[in-house]
Amino acid sequence: MGRDKFVERVQAEFQLKRFKPAEIHKNLYELDVAITISPNFDNIYDDYCRQASAGSYVIKTHASTDTISYLNKCDVRLLIKSHGSANDPDDLIFTSEDYSRARTKYSLFYDIIRSLALTHTFIFIGCGVDDPDLRMLFEDIKFTYGRMPLHFMTIPTGEVAPEVLKELSAVMQVKHLAYSPNNGHRELTESLATLVQLVEQRRDALSSARNW
Repeated sequence: MGRDKFVERVQAEFQLKRFKPAEIHKNLYELDVAITISPNFDNIYDDYCRQASAGSYVIKTHASTDTISYLNKCDVRLLIKSHGSANDPDDLIFTSEDYSRARTKYSLFYDIIRSLALTHTFIFIGCGVDDPDLRMLFEDIKFTYGRMPLHFMTIPTGEVAPEVLKELSAVMQVKHLAYSPNNGHRELTESLATLVQLVEQRRDALSSARNW
């Protein structure tokens, strides 16, 4: 459709419709993880984080040059927009050509993601297994380093064939957590609410142990 038309469509679909946050966004925020990576163009979660944190959330994209400065700050919550933002549609990663160009132009960003995948446990929520950027990144890590931490991915029951999941588990070192997609993926939202409670209980227990 051409770049100008694409930019116009992105803004129409992801900015001008004024999407409102859902309960799942609240649950994700209340997990209070240090680093969140989102491939979504829209600003729903970005805006929610800014509002809920009184503007203290740091939001970067794959094109940001100072992301690495915020990775080890314990008092900072960082949101990385891995494919860009609708606020800057000229720098989105969308087509196969965009993916190829980004891996060269923003090589530092991909180095950061590789480092995080090797030193942190990822939980993928609402992320499809067919994301070419994601698969290539994890395949590169797997065959370069041989081993990586176990990661987790939520996936709707029956969405992906078992043999495909088996292959992905071997290549990406991912354990799949199946849930029912019925009622607008309600089980995923409720499961995240339960996870928030468990995380808070664990944090309280660790805090008590340190104080003791």
